[in-house]
Order: sequence, then structure tokens, then C-alpha cells
Amino acid sequence: QSAYQRYRDPQRIHPNTVFIPEEDVEGWENFVAEIRPSCPTKDFEDSLKVPADVLDDCEKSFTAADGTREKASTQFFDSTALMGLLCRHDRVLWLVNMTSPGERQHYAFSLIDMLFKHLPLTWRVGLLYDVACTLERSALKWGFLNQYIDCIAFAISVFHAYGHGWACQCVYHPRKCKGFGLSDGEGCERFWHSISKLIAYLRVCGHHTRLYTLDSQIHQSDYESLQGFGKWITRKWRNAEARRVEGDKDVSESQESPEFLRHQWEEQVASQTKPLPRQSQTAGKKAVEEAMRLQKVRDSLVARISKFEDIICDVDADGVDYIDAEEHLPILQKQLDTCQNKLSRAKRALGVEDRASFQHLTKSKYINYRMNARALKMRLRTRLRARKFERNRIKRSARRQQYNERKIQDQTEDSVKRRDPGIQKLARSYNKYVSDMQELIRRRQAPRNAVPPLPIAVKGLFNLDVDDDIWEDIGLNDDDDEGPPPWLSSEKVRKGIKGILLRDRSDEELRCLRHEMRAMREWMREEWELLLRAIDSVKFSGMYLHSTLVSINVLFLQVTWIYITNFSYARIYCYDYVLHGANHFLQFRSFQAEHYHHGGHQRRSWRGQLQGWYRRLWLKWRAIVARKLEVIIYHQMKMRASRMMRNLM
Repeated sequence: QSAYQRYRDPQRIHPNTVFIPEEDVEGWENFVAEIRPSCPTKDFEDSLKVPADVLDDCEKSFTAADGTREKASTQFFDSTALMGLLCRHDRVLWLVNMTSPGERQHYAFSLIDMLFKHLPLTWRVGLLYDVACTLERSALKWGFLNQYIDCIAFAISVFHAYGHGWACQCVYHPRKCKGFGLSDGEGCERFWHSISKLIAYLRVCGHHTRLYTLDSQIHQSDYESLQGFGKWITRKWRNAEARRVEGDKDVSESQESPEFLRHQWEEQVASQTKPLPRQSQTAGKKAVEEAMRLQKVRDSLVARISKFEDIICDVDADGVDYIDAEEHLPILQKQLDTCQNKLSRAKRALGVEDRASFQHLTKSKYINYRMNARALKMRLRTRLRARKFERNRIKRSARRQQYNERKIQDQTEDSVKRRDPGIQKLARSYNKYVSDMQELIRRRQAPRNAVPPLPIAVKGLFNLDVDDDIWEDIGLNDDDDEGPPPWLSSEKVRKGIKGILLRDRSDEELRCLRHEMRAMREWMREEWELLLRAIDSVKFSGMYLHSTLVSINVLFLQVTWIYITNFSYARIYCYDYVLHGANHFLQFRSFQAEHYHHGGHQRRSWRGQLQGWYRRLWLKWRAIVARKLEVIIYHQMKMRASRMMRNLM
């Protein structure tokens, strides 16, 4: 391929092309470049479910999120790559021909826009993408896909999810998201593998020839996948049933109710996705000012409550004032309890629980170091917990030997090792603050009776147990004193959470498969009725033979689906159509003989040869269909005989 479009080969477009026109892609590229500034902006939180720093790490970790990384040379190639949109059955819906060095987001936006042009806006679509987290952030931050954003549920494909942070996995992993069933989102990878045999040829062919070849290969793959759709349904059904049994077993072993496990999972997600505190040069001043503000709010609430209590106790009080006081007093009492709890936590964080006033602490270096150390320790604890949950995946997959499990295990180990230096850096920074606090205490520049926290041993950081100082020290933590939650402290609850998530996704998959089987039957019924109507309308024309050949293919597809899917109600439902199709073939054979007899020897040169070819092909298909019908009839008779025996008994 040449880098200059003026040297392209003659235009040749497939009649059923799956490629989005270049004009539409360029329109999205210009739209994105116009709205999005060239310089990075401040962190964007808004309605995102994951903190911005976690999304930044995901964006740095994946090639797909880096639009400037060059995958192919634009100097020698006009087209650098392909981006595709596939359904859950691995059938290509649309493709985009990429011309930029990296995988930029406007290609994904153009594919999504094309999809929703063919769907009603009342539908909700689950979108699986390698870096769906950053794609959703861009769509929300800059207003891309505003008319479709409420109809999209973003998730990360399974094999790429383990390269993301744990907080990102809690929200975007398809096994943890409602509605995705057991879809893995790796259809594009399987599609790239299926067309990899064309790489050598496509590198040297022209631009339009390349697109035409890909279109032809895709339509051939769609035809083959349609033949194996019944087998696909059966495989998915058996896998979903097996996974449901596995999840149900984990739930029963946890000895907890499904509602309790779902509630614990919601609490875990809320805890592990909340923004973490950061270091600041004025952290101590802000903490003291917040404590002072809470103290003023508490004093104001106490005064108002005292006023209302006096009104209620006064027998000569006005009736309106009495009703107003009786109405507002419970609300104010509840607000006072909440404010008092917040103030107590703020004092514990500052280490000044026994002080009534702490105005002089606003400029204290010790308080500033203490608040920064507290922020680092909370961040370190969260990172260590996330690492523990990621390591659990490696331990579970070590017992399995499937290729996909080994691949996921390798990706998880790489992502965990990649984040280990950052965790160690947090521990060293925390120890630096601890040493500074100890030095201030030695110089008597800290509040009276101040006790610094213990340092953390970096050497054994990843071998921590539940009894280590990092978990027991509450001097820098403002959490409630209720102990660790069940999702963190109980192994049975954690196992039950995994089981309930797996069971819920399996139930969703089974519901989806039932819907797809109904769609198969409805499509087959409508297709067959339309074919019969078309054959009757062209019975005495040259299109009759072609229409009948199409009906043979449809009947063979129907028999294949019935034979493979092994669902009794699907076989019984389609059985009448198969018998009707067999009778139709007998009529087609008699019509062929009659048509050939009246044709005469003068038409034998081309029409007779064509009819002979059709007849041989039809005999071959009839033999295959007959074998399938014999198997189906045998099973039907066997089922009826067993029913009769049960009735007699």
C-alpha cells in the first residue's frame, strides 16, 4: 500500500461492506479534535464510579489507551490497523479502517454512533472494550455520545480486566457488572486470529482490494458461524449451567443469605472505590479548620436544641411554637449526633481528643505531618488490600490448567508486579513522615503527650498478616471503631460474594440464551414461510431452481440446529417444518423431471446441464437431510415409547 491516496488502486466496493465510510470517521475525528483541548486538564470526577487517579493508571498501562503510540508506520502504509465492533456471537457488525499511528478514541465513537443509528434509543447496550473505563470518562468529560450515553453500560473485556487496578475491576469487570452474563468480550481477538492468515497478502495488495478481500472473508465467516450457531448455543448453555452449580456451591458453603452477600458486595465496592486522601502542604491547617467548623456547628445545634426543649417544657408557650419545637427537635437531635461523631473522628485524626480548643494548632508542623502520614497510610492500606484480592485470582487459577486461565494468571501477575514499586514507595514516604514526627517530638515542637505511629518494614511489606502494626494502629485512622467489615475479615463471606456474583451472571446468561433460542425459532419460521411464498411466485420461471436451492440450505441449517442443540421443545417446535420441507423437496424433484422432459434436446446444451447439476446437488443434500431426519424420528419414537411405558406403569 502506498502512503499517498492518489496512488490507490481502482475503486472496488463490496455490495454488503461492513466498513464505515471514511467521511463519517473523519467527521468524528474533527469533532473530537475540536472539543477536546490539546493540553491536559485537571482531574474530572463528576459522575464517575472510579477515582481519577485509578483511571490515570489504567490509561498509562494499556496500549489501546495511548493514542500517540505508533503501531504501524504511516510512512509506508496508508492503513495502519482495523478496529471492529462485534456482537456477542463473534459476528462482525462494523469495521473502521485506521489511518493514524495509535488507537484513538474517535474510531470507537464512530463505531458506537453507527450502532445506535440502527437501534432504537430505548435499548440498553452492554459495551465491552479493553479500556472502557477511560472511554467512558472521555464521553462524560467532553460530552461525546450525549444522546446515547444513558443507553450504554461500559465494561472491560475479561482477559484485559486483570491489567486494571482493583478499584476499576470492582466496577468494570463483566463478571461483577449486572447484565453482561458470561460474555467475555474477546470476540475481536478471535476475529483477528481468524483473519491472520491474510496478513501477508493484504500487506502488498491495493487499498480497495484489501477492503474487498476483508469483506468477502467476513461474509464467509458469518455463513460458517450461522451453521454452527446451534453448537454455540449448546456449548454456552452447558457452561452456564456448570458455572451456576459452582456459584451455588460457594454460596451454600458461606452459610449466608444471598441478600446479605449482595449487600456486602455493595459495601465492598463503595469502600474500595471511594477517593483516597492525598498529601498537602496545608493538610494540617485544613484538618484543624474542619474540626473548628464542626465544633461551631455542634455548639449551634446544642443552643437550638436547648431553646426548643425550653419551649416544650414551658406550660405557657404558644401552641404554634410548641408544635414547631416538637416537629424540629428530633431532626436537630439526629443532626447533633452526626456532627458529634464527625467531630470525634476529626479530633482522633488530629490526636487532640482531650482539648476543648485547638486554634493554635493551625500552624503546627506536627499536625501537618500527621495528616499527610494518615493519608499515606490509608492509601497504602487500600493498595495492599487490592493486591490481596488480585493475588487471590492467581491462587485460584493455579489449580487450573486451561490455556485461558494460564493467560489470565500471567496477565494478573504482570499487573501486580508492575504496581509493587508504587506500593513500596508509599511505605518509604510514610516512614519519612514518621521519622520527622519523632524528630519534632524529640525537639518538643509537638503537642503535649503526642505519640508518633510505628514505621512500616518495607522488606516484609507484601507478607503482612492480620496482626501486623499497619492494621492495628488506629492513631492515624478516622474510621469507626466497629472493627473490619465481614467482606474483609471473613473468608467465608468473601467466598460467598464470589459465588453469588457467579450465580447471578450465570442466571443472566441462561435468560439470554433462552431469548436467543426463541429468536432462532422465530427467524427460522419467518424465513421458511417467506421462501415457500417466493417459490410459489416463481414456480414457472428461471428463478425456481435457485429459490429451491436456497430453501434446501435453510432446511439443512434448520435440521442441523435441531440435531445439535439437543433441546426437546426446540426439536418438537421445528419438527413439522422439517417434514413439510421434505414433502416440498419431493415436489421439487417431480417438477424437475417434468421441466426437463418438456425442455427438448435443443436446450440440452446449457439448461439440461444446469438442471443435471442441480439434481446431483439436490440428491446429495437430500441424503444428508434424510440421515438427520432418521435420527430425529428415532429419538421422537423413543421418547413416545418411554412415555407410553411410564403411563402403563
